[in-house]
Amino acid sequence: MKRRYLLVGAVTVSVAMSVAAVGRLQAQRQAPAYIITEIEVMDTTAFAEYAPRVQPSFAPFGGRYLVRGGKTQGLAGDDPKRVVVLAFDSMEHALAWYSSPEYESLKPLRDRAGRARIFAVEGLLP
Repeated sequence: MKRRYLLVGAVTVSVAMSVAAVGRLQAQRQAPAYIITEIEVMDTTAFAEYAPRVQPSFAPFGGRYLVRGGKTQGLAGDDPKRVVVLAFDSMEHALAWYSSPEYESLKPLRDRAGRARIFAVEGLLP
């Protein structure tokens, strides 16, 4: 009888550990997030000062460029201006960068450089 309880106890502990491990793996899987910016550059001097300082501000948050300027082609609505897309591991990382002291200090320079429309969007899990 004791062996039976011991076996049941071992199986119960094993199942509980497996469930906990799966839960941790699922908790680690977060949807990626993207910061999408469309900027109409009005002051090229201010933009030339702003642009090289952005990447060092988001790199510590795991951000990376997916799109950085380049050719655009309007398909519906108004033609897009300069478009930048940043990728982050999660919405939490993207928003932490956007409100970080490093980027906060660049916002006045960005606003002097031109008119920007910026938004964050959550992506799909792979």
